[in-house]
Amino acid sequence: MNSLKEFFSFLTTTSNNKKEEEETIIIKKDNDFHQLLLQDIIQKSITHHNSDNSKTTNNNNNNSNSNNNNITFTNDILIRLIIHNRVIFLKIFSNVYMLSRYYTRCIKDANLPIINNYHQMTDVSWMIDNGYVGVLHSKLDRNEFLQMEGEIGLDTAPLEKLFRTKDYGLIEKLVKKYRMHFYTENSIDLACCSGRLDVVQLIISIHDPQNLPITKNAILNAMKAGSLELVQFLDTTFDSCNIAITMIGSISKNSDVISYYLGKISIGGGRVDGLMILSSMDINLIKNHFHSTTTFINATTMLDFIKKATLFSPSSYHFELNGFPKNLKQLEGNERLMDNIDNILLESQEYFKKFNQLIPLLFKQQQQNDEKININISKLMNNINQNNNPTIYQPLFNILLVYEYINLDSILQKHIDTIHRIVFRAITILGLVDKTIFSFIIDRLKEVNNLSMDEYFNQIIGNWTNIDQLNLILEIDPSLYQFKFINLNSTRITIRFQEEVLERLMEIGIIQEDVLLTDWRLRVVDDLATVKYILSRNTAKQNCSMVWDVSRFKFGPLSKKYHDETAKLLIEAGFLPQYVDSMHGLVYLCTNHSTTSNFLIKYLVESCLTYDVYALMGAIQSQNWDLFDYIIKVENVREYPFFESEYYSKEFLKPIKYLIAINDFDRCIEFIKRLNNKSILSLVPNLCVGNIQFFSQFVNQYPQSLNLQKMVERTIYDCHVPFMLFLIDQYPTFFQQQADLIDLFGKACSVGSLSIMKILFDHYGCLIDNSFVGLQYILVAINRGHVNCLAYLDSLKKFQPPLDSHKHIHYSRFGYQLMDIFLNRQAEKEKILNNYGNELLF
Repeated sequence: MNSLKEFFSFLTTTSNNKKEEEETIIIKKDNDFHQLLLQDIIQKSITHHNSDNSKTTNNNNNNSNSNNNNITFTNDILIRLIIHNRVIFLKIFSNVYMLSRYYTRCIKDANLPIINNYHQMTDVSWMIDNGYVGVLHSKLDRNEFLQMEGEIGLDTAPLEKLFRTKDYGLIEKLVKKYRMHFYTENSIDLACCSGRLDVVQLIISIHDPQNLPITKNAILNAMKAGSLELVQFLDTTFDSCNIAITMIGSISKNSDVISYYLGKISIGGGRVDGLMILSSMDINLIKNHFHSTTTFINATTMLDFIKKATLFSPSSYHFELNGFPKNLKQLEGNERLMDNIDNILLESQEYFKKFNQLIPLLFKQQQQNDEKININISKLMNNINQNNNPTIYQPLFNILLVYEYINLDSILQKHIDTIHRIVFRAITILGLVDKTIFSFIIDRLKEVNNLSMDEYFNQIIGNWTNIDQLNLILEIDPSLYQFKFINLNSTRITIRFQEEVLERLMEIGIIQEDVLLTDWRLRVVDDLATVKYILSRNTAKQNCSMVWDVSRFKFGPLSKKYHDETAKLLIEAGFLPQYVDSMHGLVYLCTNHSTTSNFLIKYLVESCLTYDVYALMGAIQSQNWDLFDYIIKVENVREYPFFESEYYSKEFLKPIKYLIAINDFDRCIEFIKRLNNKSILSLVPNLCVGNIQFFSQFVNQYPQSLNLQKMVERTIYDCHVPFMLFLIDQYPTFFQQQADLIDLFGKACSVGSLSIMKILFDHYGCLIDNSFVGLQYILVAINRGHVNCLAYLDSLKKFQPPLDSHKHIHYSRFGYQLMDIFLNRQAEKEKILNNYGNELLF
């Protein structure tokens, strides 16, 4: 109801205020006629409602109502009137539909990486993320420009990434150069992620010892990092981290840390995270602590661990297993046989052998059955041995071992349906064709109560089943010949069978043609078997719609192998795709490893069935430059219909930014020409901050695109000193005659860019000299903790403290303390300015 209120208010409010293109979507209102029509309908509805109410009230109330011409109805009544009025209701949701069109006609799958050359590597966080720690060391040693000012200091992620490097030398250099960025209310907590006492003591040293911002998150991070030394220090030094007082839980993978934790808590008061212990894959840790009374793990989490560790099945939770092979992750969720599965299994043998030793430890209550279980598995594995089946022997043994233990576990038995399904999936994805093992699991599956034939079929025959496995299943259970695939999933097939499997199921009548054709268009791109069946039979072709919808397909990594091949077969047979109005999923059509040279996306563009810019963006994201060059040469294309001040047009800036990053000027210009949008053109120079050569080329070609005020503001926001010096040198007239220098000076203060403040004052001090920095910038600088910038302002006599009336503004704890100091405590203010000012100004 509240959402409808807000939306109706939005529709019926006329605003003449202009808003910046990058921050606002402006929806064009209909003409005055529609506005008057809405008002008239609302007024009539209110009058009608009033007359109805008057019939149910007493005479006194009737007289009172008739004399009151200014009755105010509640929003709830108004909303009910709107919902019951078909004209208004349709009007609202026609606008909802238009909003959805704004959403879908944009690239939402773009995940373009940032590419930097050496001279463009200035972002500390980016270098840590991408493994350029050595380069970062080198730049710090050479005192080269680095970007760790302004907004980057507000985000906890860069600090956390830095501390997780555990590189004391790097952290020490950055603390020395950018001390204020570590003077935040959570920097000590985050420093504990390093697991190093010396790092934590370094960060503590820059804070006020009488007011250290440290919480229980510090010791939680230390436990997670596995540092006993740090845990002991925090526990014995700070009340906020005292284990006995705070009664925090343990989230460690370190045996010594867990033992220390258990020794500090009261009996029955602690709690150890069982999933953390399991994910350590440490035999001794699991043996000593997993079955402790203080360790907690529920059945669902336990099952998730088993699915991920043993059964090649994706888990519901995100957790990392120590030593888990990266190549095994390829099998998670993949529903087709992997072409290189033998290589994947062969490279993971060491992991399988290690995990085999862990399995009995997971089920301590069943350890008395170890010998019996091993005998049962040996019988099942009678036809499979290490010599004849070297790649699948150990993973299969682990699967069956876990399966046997689970069947004896009373708690996990509650999830037996899920267990049967993922176990069957695991043995079939291994390509196993063994009657003994298949019979064993099928018999177990039949014992499940209330299992319908539909569910039974869906569990034993799926996307990964090959023809040999299907024939074996039919041999084991001939009753399947009587099954008809008619009611599963509302008569719509969601399984993508392999070609031979589908033909066999059609041949014996398990799947019938009318069921196969139900909603076939939704899965056509990644269901090559269904497409080939339809095209090979005239009766099927006659019963199918001749049009299919690309935008509704479930695109994914698996469909990359099939979409071009299937599309080519369909189009050549006269089955044409519908117009595609959304970028969603089209990036998969633009990958550069397609054996059919991106047939479908080229066809869509050349047939004007989608916008050419979608294909160009997909090509940029896939780095498929052959496709990009091909699409650029297509002349008759469907142009993207930009709406006035369209908010989502900024999505088109992502590929432009990527092309700037790789210095591909020619393709960038071609892409901009195809967009043919003045608003986007005016934003491109701002993307060139840090790339002087690209900026100069672009401005020479499009001089009308340059807005120097916005360009300078963007440079200040990015705290890019070299580029600021370049602009000052290239455009002296602007800075001397047109720029609002005191405003730029204040912006630099608010983002913490002391270097740019000094540059502006050194160049134009006489022009700045007679003004104070705006109050709004000072408040922001205080809130963000840019004491060095405030100290510089104070040294220039340009610091004008906020008035007492502004104290009600909500700040972070650190920001509020600073504001209070600058407002009321002159002695402390001078101490801070002296300490940080003298150290950081010069």
